[in-house]
Amino acid sequence: MGADYGLSPAQAVRRLLMVLQAFMDESYNDDASYVLGGYVAEADVWAKFAKDWEELLPLTYRGKESGKHRFKMKEMARRMEHVRTFYSVIEKYELFRLSCKVDLGELERAKQRVWVDNVPIHWGYMDNPYSFSFRCLMDMFHTNRKLMNAFFPEGEKIDFIFDKRGESRAIFAMWESYIKKRPDEVREYYGAKPRFEDDEEFPPLQAADFHAWWVRRWYQAGKSERIETEDFGRWKASKNPKGIAISFNEDEIVEALISTVHDGIEPWRPVHDAKYVTRPEPALDEAALNGRVKPFEWSAFFKRLIGAIRSIFCA
Repeated sequence: MGADYGLSPAQAVRRLLMVLQAFMDESYNDDASYVLGGYVAEADVWAKFAKDWEELLPLTYRGKESGKHRFKMKEMARRMEHVRTFYSVIEKYELFRLSCKVDLGELERAKQRVWVDNVPIHWGYMDNPYSFSFRCLMDMFHTNRKLMNAFFPEGEKIDFIFDKRGESRAIFAMWESYIKKRPDEVREYYGAKPRFEDDEEFPPLQAADFHAWWVRRWYQAGKSERIETEDFGRWKASKNPKGIAISFNEDEIVEALISTVHDGIEPWRPVHDAKYVTRPEPALDEAALNGRVKPFEWSAFFKRLIGAIRSIFCA
């Protein structure tokens, strides 16, 4: 974070504490939903939250390598009587819920529907569910920030912190280029470069694990309405949750993919949707073809995507 020139020390400290931070983690099944989920709050709220959360960690299992107590929803599903206690801390601080869901089956079907005459498509980062979901979240959240002015001060940036992942190197490598290509009216909402931290050291990432796990479970059970009400079966939210849930259907993904493919080939070459234009049987092998769609970068994805924010819910 840059220096706060012109501010008194007390003002600078207050600005630091008022920084909004989103802590996010993933939850997925290999052949079903992939969810990035978590919570947003100011840094000073997260500091208070972490203290309360850490006091409950003796109720959890220990990490096999570190031996430290930490919250993992997959493990705590066997101790559901304690999960409600952790959730009470989340409710206490009225954290803003955030999730982004991609159905992996729909993503694969969408890629199969998109084709170009005599040009093979190399999907690049879109073949990695985490990288794809990360990009979905970044694009849709920041493009639609104006819809969230009731929750966050207009113009306030939000820093995103994720659980450690191998994909972080690729994300760091492309980040500056990605930001430069964002529209001016959207770029102003982006905070610092994303961070990837150890969830055993950052309790807010453990809370993100909680939310991502439940969101995935609700989607898979066909009960996505519970994201808004936070109905956990054995108990329900005692307060009206506030947050945003982002998801995509197959047709929306196809529309976005077609837009992206257009950016990688000659402008005169049509891009087809096999749902409406039957794909011909391949007559040539890839080596014999004259061209190809290059591996995709992050510059143009979702510029035509609409309707993917399924719900914004608030108290």
